[in-house]
Amino acid sequence: MPLSPFAYWTRADPFLILISVCALLVTVVLNPLAAAAIIGVLAGLATGFKVHGFIYVTPLAIMTLGRVAAQRDRFVVAIVGVACAIIVILLPFCLKQSSLVGYLHYLRVAALHRFAFEENLLFAAALFAPIIAVWFWCKPVINPPELWLLGGLGISLATAVLIGGVSGPYHLLPFVPICLYCAIAILPTKEARRVGAIIFSVFLLAYGPGFLLDSRIIKFYFDHSSVEREKVVELQTYLDNYPDSQVGISDGSHYFDANYRIFSVLRGHPLHIDFAAWEDLAYVGVDEKTIVRFIETCEVPTWILPLGTPFTKLSWYTKHPILSDDFRRIFSTNYKLIQTGEFYQVWKCRSSAEKNGAKLN
Repeated sequence: MPLSPFAYWTRADPFLILISVCALLVTVVLNPLAAAAIIGVLAGLATGFKVHGFIYVTPLAIMTLGRVAAQRDRFVVAIVGVACAIIVILLPFCLKQSSLVGYLHYLRVAALHRFAFEENLLFAAALFAPIIAVWFWCKPVINPPELWLLGGLGISLATAVLIGGVSGPYHLLPFVPICLYCAIAILPTKEARRVGAIIFSVFLLAYGPGFLLDSRIIKFYFDHSSVEREKVVELQTYLDNYPDSQVGISDGSHYFDANYRIFSVLRGHPLHIDFAAWEDLAYVGVDEKTIVRFIETCEVPTWILPLGTPFTKLSWYTKHPILSDDFRRIFSTNYKLIQTGEFYQVWKCRSSAEKNGAKLN
């Protein structure tokens, strides 16, 4: 399958896998009402990571309903779970820095992304294969809760395949714990389930170390750990000296150095442009004028950029720069290089006279 270490990098998927595992645990261990409340909270958190994140816990919510006998009690459990989910989803929008309208507009734009249907379908088939194999091999009599779980898993997995965007099979990873549980839970005897759990554990243990050893990211940062620490020290020094600054991007070869912009955010500096998000927005055709204002009127007085030619990084999708020649021209007119370090460069807004001189040149 086309997965790489980047699935566990700066993505939402590792957190969604954790949420999936937690939801699975509370479903199996707690009573339905308590499980529904916690699953609702987890569904809200998952939706914060990805707008469709709730589908990763939906099979477990359905299984929880399947554990309730009376229709009235089932209705109460469902209401509790949905209410907890809605509350957690809406909580971030109580902050003055967030906008529900803006978020919905962003989702409308993001919906224009290309799809990776074939890769999603192949990975979904691989996830469901152990369940199908156990079904045909053992012909088990499945308990009602597990039957509800299988139905919910099938619906959720099919939905994820259809709505999955450019991330492809990565966004199906949170279903892995649930699929493994299903394959083991429908085995006919305790002994068989115990053997099945051991087999899957051995596979995971055998895969994990090889994955870690082959991880390009882990190996890179291990080999360059001292250099990376030096980058952080230099960037933090610039952030101390220029509190009105924002960290931007230069070319592709220095792109990872922009990842340390998190230190600026943690200091309370606003992130006016997230260039990782802009790469996706530019791909679906969002007008560049929405971000040009930050350099046209010097709304960002100071830019801290990695070394390299400013704002020339190529798009992962088109292999062309994610920012136009006009953007770079406006930047060079309005900003001047005032400091260059070993890893970063600082650009300051020009005075009016300097801008006029730059335009004449």
